[in-house]
Amino acid sequence: MENHVCVLAIASSACNLDCTYCYRNHSVVKNLDIATFEKYIKNMDAFFPPETHISILFHGGEPLLAGYDFYEKAFAFLNNLERKFELGIQTNLTLLDEKTIELFKKNKCGFGSSLDGDNETNSKTRLIKNSNESSYEIIINKIDLLKKNGMSTGIISVITEHNMDAKRFYRFAKDLDVWSITPNPIFEFEESKICTPDLEELSNFMIQLFNLWITDENPPKIDFFEKVIHTIMGVIPGRKCSFTEDCTKGMMSIDIDGEVYLCTHWLGQKEYSYGNALTTPFEQIWNSATRSLLSKRGEKAKVQCGECRYWNICHGGCMSHTRNCINERDYFCKMYKRVFSHIQKTLNETIAS
Repeated sequence: MENHVCVLAIASSACNLDCTYCYRNHSVVKNLDIATFEKYIKNMDAFFPPETHISILFHGGEPLLAGYDFYEKAFAFLNNLERKFELGIQTNLTLLDEKTIELFKKNKCGFGSSLDGDNETNSKTRLIKNSNESSYEIIINKIDLLKKNGMSTGIISVITEHNMDAKRFYRFAKDLDVWSITPNPIFEFEESKICTPDLEELSNFMIQLFNLWITDENPPKIDFFEKVIHTIMGVIPGRKCSFTEDCTKGMMSIDIDGEVYLCTHWLGQKEYSYGNALTTPFEQIWNSATRSLLSKRGEKAKVQCGECRYWNICHGGCMSHTRNCINERDYFCKMYKRVFSHIQKTLNETIAS
C-alpha cells in the first residue's frame, strides 16, 4: 500500500477567470456540497491504513467559489477524523479576503496559485471573465495580503509563446518573492492539432532560465530545476506527478459527482474513471481495471525510451502529454533531453572546478 496519496478534490466546476489556454469546460456551474465531500472522504479514509499519509488539494475551476461555509464545514469534518490530513488549495486567489485567510491559516491549509509573468505578459493569457482586464494586479494584491498574514503561495506559470523571454521571466520570478515557481509548458489539442511552443524555442528558454538561476547567489525556488538536479545527484524527490514512473500510486482526482480519475487532465472522460466514490467501496476503486491499466504506462513507455540515459529523471514524462496513446513518450521528450544534458554538463563542470 502506498505511504503517501495526494487527492485533488474538485470543489467547483466554475471559474471567474477566462484563461486563453484552459482545458476545462466551465459552462456547467456546480459546486461541491459538504455531504458529498464527507461521504467520499469517509469511504477513502476507511480503505487506506492509518500509516498512509493523505494530502487533500482543493482544486477547480476556481475552488474558492465553493464558498466560505463549505470550507468551514469541510475543515471541521476533517479535524474530527482520527487521521490527520495535509491540506492545500490551488486557487487564482482573486476571491481571497482576510476572513478566508484566517480560516485557512487556522486549519494549516496552504495555497498554490498561478501567474504567467509581469502585468503585460499575464494580460495576454489570464483575464477576468467577461472583461478584457488582466488578473495580475488583483492576484499580486492577494499575494501581498497572504504575506501580511504570515503565509505565502507557490506559483505555476503556464509557458506559452507570450512569456518565453528568459530574462524577463526570471526578473518576474525574483520580484514576485513567493516560495516556489513552477514553469509549466502548455500542451493541449485543438481539432486534433497540438498547441504548444516550438520545442527548440522552448528548450532555449529553459536553458537560458537555468543559466540565470544557477549563477544567481540568491535565486528564487524553481521546482523543475531543483528536482532535476536532485535526481542527477541521486536524491529522489518526493514527487507524485510528472516524472514519476507510476503516478497512479500517489495521486487521484475526485470530481464533484464522486467520479475518481488519475488527475484533473482526465476529468469527465468516463473511460478513464476508476469508479464512483459515492456508490463503490474504495477498495474496488483503487483496484479497478482502469487504474491497473494506467499503472503499467511507465513500463510500456520504457520500451520506447530504451536505454535513454535520462530515464531515471523523467520516466517517459507525463502520459497526458501524448498524442495518440498514453504509452507513448512525453511530447516534450526532445526538449527534456536538451535541458537535462545542459544541466548535467553544468553540474559536471562545477564539480570539476
